Amino acid sequence: MQICFSRGRGTIVAIIWIMTTTTARFVLLDHDFPQPHQDLMLEVEGGLWTWRLTEEPRPGVLQQAQRLPDHRLLYLDYEGPVSGNRGTVGRRDFGTCTWISRKNDRVVVRLAGQRLIGLMTLQESQGEFWELTFLVESDLHGGAIR
Repeated sequence: MQICFSRGRGTIVAIIWIMTTTTARFVLLDHDFPQPHQDLMLEVEGGLWTWRLTEEPRPGVLQQAQRLPDHRLLYLDYEGPVSGNRGTVGRRDFGTCTWISRKNDRVVVRLAGQRLIGLMTLQESQGEFWELTFLVESDLHGGAIR
């Protein structure tokens, strides 16, 4: 939070500016149906924005992600069989995410997980397909990739 003061006709007016970033949770699930892939899920307003990935995000590599329908919050902690004979899921990574930008066609989050720590950008490219980029935290501060 930042407080700014300005004078206006003999009175002092305080303007309070609250950062628009919010912290939420994320999970990266291994899902074995219909073929092995990962599901990236970001918590937003009572649900999970979800993308199917063919592999775990890698630093500096442009990857394709497929936008899926929103999922229920229970997947943040769930591991096991998926209803309707749709395979099983297991957590590959989990943690918090700080929303930097959240638009219908572009998402930027800072992930603080067990494996993924850094800045992730998802940009809609064509319909349900998005482009994903990931920079590890050390790259953001000029360090080397671990």
